[in-house]
Amino acid sequence: MKEYDFLSLLKSQELKNTEAVITIGVFDGFHLGHRTLIKKVKEESNKIPSSISMVITFSSNPKPGKFRNIDTLRLRKEEVEKEGIDAFVVIDFSHEFSMISASGFIEMLSSLTVPKTVVVGEDFRFGNPSSAASSQDLGSLFNNIGLDTKVIIEKAILTEGGEKISSTL
Repeated sequence: MKEYDFLSLLKSQELKNTEAVITIGVFDGFHLGHRTLIKKVKEESNKIPSSISMVITFSSNPKPGKFRNIDTLRLRKEEVEKEGIDAFVVIDFSHEFSMISASGFIEMLSSLTVPKTVVVGEDFRFGNPSSAASSQDLGSLFNNIGLDTKVIIEKAILTEGGEKISSTL
Protein backbone atom coordinates (compact mmCIF):
# COMPACT_ATOMS: atom_id res chain seq x y z
CA MET A 1 0.00 0.00 0.00
CA LYS A 2 1.26 3.43 -0.89
CA GLU A 3 0.61 6.48 1.31
CA TYR A 4 -0.05 9.91 -0.19
CA ASP A 5 -0.69 13.42 1.05
CA PHE A 6 -3.91 14.60 -0.63
CA LEU A 7 -2.73 18.06 -1.71
CA SER A 8 0.70 16.79 -2.82
CA LEU A 9 -0.96 14.06 -4.87
CA LEU A 10 -3.32 16.62 -6.38
CA LYS A 11 -0.37 18.82 -7.33
CA SER A 12 1.77 15.98 -8.72
CA GLN A 13 -1.07 14.51 -10.81
CA GLU A 14 0.56 11.08 -10.26
CA LEU A 15 -2.80 9.26 -10.28
CA LYS A 16 -4.72 11.71 -12.51
CA ASN A 17 -5.48 9.09 -15.18
CA THR A 18 -5.82 6.13 -12.81
CA GLU A 19 -9.27 4.65 -12.28
CA ALA A 20 -10.05 4.27 -8.59
CA VAL A 21 -12.62 2.84 -6.22
CA ILE A 22 -12.64 5.14 -3.24
CA THR A 23 -13.98 5.43 0.27
CA ILE A 24 -13.71 8.64 2.25
CA GLY A 25 -14.01 9.04 5.99
CA VAL A 26 -12.40 9.87 9.29
CA PHE A 27 -12.08 6.18 10.28
CA ASP A 28 -11.33 7.51 13.73
CA GLY A 29 -11.86 4.29 15.67
CA PHE A 30 -11.58 1.38 13.28
CA HIS A 31 -14.72 -0.74 13.74
CA LEU A 32 -16.99 -3.15 11.85
CA GLY A 33 -18.71 -0.35 9.93
CA HIS A 34 -15.35 0.90 8.62
CA ARG A 35 -14.26 -2.62 7.72
CA THR A 36 -17.50 -3.07 5.77
CA LEU A 37 -16.79 0.04 3.68
CA ILE A 38 -13.22 -1.01 2.98
CA LYS A 39 -14.17 -4.58 2.06
CA LYS A 40 -16.74 -3.15 -0.37
CA VAL A 41 -14.03 -0.95 -1.92
CA LYS A 42 -11.83 -4.03 -2.49
CA GLU A 43 -14.77 -5.99 -3.91
CA GLU A 44 -15.70 -3.19 -6.33
CA SER A 45 -12.08 -2.57 -7.30
CA ASN A 46 -11.68 -6.25 -8.19
CA LYS A 47 -14.54 -5.80 -10.70
CA ILE A 48 -12.55 -3.10 -12.52
CA PRO A 49 -9.18 -4.69 -13.33
CA SER A 50 -7.49 -1.39 -14.23
CA SER A 51 -8.53 0.32 -10.98
CA ILE A 52 -6.84 0.85 -7.65
CA SER A 53 -8.54 0.74 -4.25
CA MET A 54 -8.21 3.95 -2.25
CA VAL A 55 -9.00 5.12 1.27
CA ILE A 56 -9.06 8.87 1.85
CA THR A 57 -8.92 9.95 5.48
CA PHE A 58 -7.99 12.96 7.59
CA SER A 59 -4.94 13.76 9.69
CA SER A 60 -7.30 15.01 12.40
CA ASN A 61 -11.01 14.74 12.96
CA PRO A 62 -12.78 17.47 10.97
CA LYS A 63 -15.87 17.37 13.18
CA PRO A 64 -16.01 20.48 15.34
CA GLY A 65 -15.96 20.41 19.09
CA LYS A 66 -14.82 17.59 21.32
CA PHE A 67 -14.43 14.91 18.63
CA ARG A 68 -10.96 13.41 18.44
CA ASN A 69 -9.59 10.40 16.69
CA ILE A 70 -9.61 7.27 18.82
CA ASP A 71 -6.89 5.61 16.76
CA THR A 72 -3.71 7.32 15.66
CA LEU A 73 -3.11 7.87 11.96
CA ARG A 74 -0.45 5.13 12.09
CA LEU A 75 -2.92 2.62 13.55
CA ARG A 76 -5.56 3.56 10.98
CA LYS A 77 -3.02 3.09 8.19
CA GLU A 78 -2.06 -0.34 9.57
CA GLU A 79 -5.71 -1.43 9.70
CA VAL A 80 -6.35 -0.25 6.14
CA GLU A 81 -3.19 -1.97 4.92
CA LYS A 82 -4.38 -5.27 6.44
CA GLU A 83 -7.44 -5.03 4.19
CA GLY A 84 -5.27 -4.96 1.06
CA ILE A 85 -5.99 -1.39 -0.05
CA ASP A 86 -3.66 0.04 -2.72
CA ALA A 87 -3.58 3.73 -1.75
CA PHE A 88 -3.96 5.48 1.62
CA VAL A 89 -4.50 9.21 1.09
CA VAL A 90 -4.34 11.65 4.00
CA ILE A 91 -5.97 15.06 3.99
CA ASP A 92 -4.11 17.41 6.31
CA PHE A 93 -7.28 18.96 7.67
CA SER A 94 -6.88 22.69 8.24
CA HIS A 95 -9.05 25.78 8.48
CA GLU A 96 -8.40 26.48 4.78
CA PHE A 97 -9.43 22.95 3.82
CA SER A 98 -12.60 23.26 5.91
CA MET A 99 -13.69 26.16 3.68
CA ILE A 100 -13.88 24.02 0.52
CA SER A 101 -17.42 23.59 -0.76
CA ALA A 102 -18.92 20.16 -1.40
CA SER A 103 -18.75 20.72 -5.17
CA GLY A 104 -15.19 22.03 -4.83
CA PHE A 105 -14.18 18.86 -3.02
CA ILE A 106 -15.74 16.70 -5.76
CA GLU A 107 -13.80 18.68 -8.38
CA MET A 108 -10.59 18.12 -6.40
CA LEU A 109 -11.36 14.42 -6.10
CA SER A 110 -11.94 14.11 -9.84
CA SER A 111 -8.61 15.90 -10.48
CA LEU A 112 -6.85 13.53 -8.09
CA THR A 113 -7.86 10.36 -9.94
CA VAL A 114 -10.65 8.93 -12.11
CA PRO A 115 -13.31 8.04 -9.51
CA LYS A 116 -15.16 5.02 -10.96
CA THR A 117 -16.91 4.09 -7.71
CA VAL A 118 -17.24 5.85 -4.36
CA VAL A 119 -18.31 3.87 -1.30
CA VAL A 120 -19.52 5.80 1.76
CA GLY A 121 -21.70 5.30 4.80
CA GLU A 122 -25.21 6.69 4.85
CA ASP A 123 -24.17 9.37 7.37
CA PHE A 124 -21.30 10.68 5.21
CA ARG A 125 -21.19 14.50 4.96
CA PHE A 126 -18.65 16.80 3.34
CA GLY A 127 -18.02 20.41 2.37
CA ASN A 128 -18.02 23.57 4.45
CA PRO A 129 -21.11 24.14 6.60
CA SER A 130 -22.66 26.68 4.23
CA SER A 131 -22.45 24.30 1.26
CA ALA A 132 -22.33 20.87 2.89
CA ALA A 133 -23.58 17.81 1.07
CA SER A 134 -24.44 14.26 2.07
CA SER A 135 -23.91 10.79 0.66
CA GLN A 136 -27.22 11.23 -1.20
CA ASP A 137 -25.75 14.19 -3.14
CA LEU A 138 -22.63 12.48 -4.43
CA GLY A 139 -24.11 11.09 -7.64
CA SER A 140 -25.52 14.42 -8.81
CA LEU A 141 -22.32 16.29 -7.89
CA PHE A 142 -20.27 13.88 -10.02
CA ASN A 143 -22.84 14.14 -12.82
CA ASN A 144 -22.63 17.95 -12.67
CA ILE A 145 -18.97 17.75 -13.72
CA GLY A 146 -19.62 15.15 -16.40
CA LEU A 147 -18.64 12.00 -14.54
CA ASP A 148 -20.69 8.83 -14.34
CA THR A 149 -19.31 7.72 -10.99
CA LYS A 150 -21.08 4.82 -9.29
CA VAL A 151 -22.00 5.72 -5.70
CA ILE A 152 -22.57 2.99 -3.15
CA ILE A 153 -24.12 4.06 0.13
CA GLU A 154 -23.73 1.45 2.84
CA LYS A 155 -26.34 1.21 5.58
CA ALA A 156 -25.16 1.46 9.16
CA ILE A 157 -24.09 -1.77 10.85
CA LEU A 158 -26.10 -2.43 14.01
CA THR A 159 -25.19 -4.12 17.27
CA GLU A 160 -27.25 -7.09 18.45
CA GLY A 161 -29.20 -4.56 20.52
CA GLY A 162 -30.05 -2.53 17.42
CA GLU A 163 -27.69 0.38 18.05
CA LYS A 164 -25.63 1.84 15.21
CA ILE A 165 -22.00 0.77 15.49
CA SER A 166 -19.93 3.95 15.63
CA SER A 167 -16.73 5.31 17.09
CA THR A 168 -18.85 7.26 19.58
CA LEU A 169 -20.52 4.07 20.78
